[in-house]
Amino acid sequence: MDLGNLGFDFHAVLTAIEDRFLSSGSCAVIGDRPPKHVVHALMDDHVLMHAVPTLDEKYGFLVPAPRCPIWPCPSAGLAFAAFELRWYAINAFEQEVAELFDLAAARLPLWGQLAEEFREEATRRREALFSVPLQTRSLRRPPAALAQAVAQQLENGGLTDPEIAMLMGCTPGCVEKRCTAPERRSVLPFDEYYEFEGDGAA
Repeated sequence: MDLGNLGFDFHAVLTAIEDRFLSSGSCAVIGDRPPKHVVHALMDDHVLMHAVPTLDEKYGFLVPAPRCPIWPCPSAGLAFAAFELRWYAINAFEQEVAELFDLAAARLPLWGQLAEEFREEATRRREALFSVPLQTRSLRRPPAALAQAVAQQLENGGLTDPEIAMLMGCTPGCVEKRCTAPERRSVLPFDEYYEFEGDGAA
């Protein structure tokens, strides 16, 4: 899977976002940096604190799941940006696998039924793609959609253009262009929907 043609250093940006998350506000972690999978679990927990409100079972009772009272929330912006990056990578892999199923169905001497099953598997994998930047990838090189989505997630969390530029290794002017580009985010916090609905009702 090629992550080297995105207009930024995928792994460096993800690591910078993780480090900022681990040192920010109520999400700050004291001591050694946790393993990457633990960092991602902490970030996913914070994403859920800004997702659609849900109920958890506790001692046999349904209680509201934990919510973050801060909005806009820099930790949420960081967590959603990391989510955007990770799902892009996961979906890019799934897309490559779908292409291999298509190739096998077209090129290998398979029985008709097996070839059809391979084509159906390719279709299933493509239909399950979740990453909006991957679905709307531009023909330009390098594609800009993922960089736009990440910058938009960070800005939505309240980070400034210079802060985003530092995380993404670019200039504030570049950040401004990415944030004013068409919407590329794969998922939006519930807080943003609620704020939008509130404005519409006023």
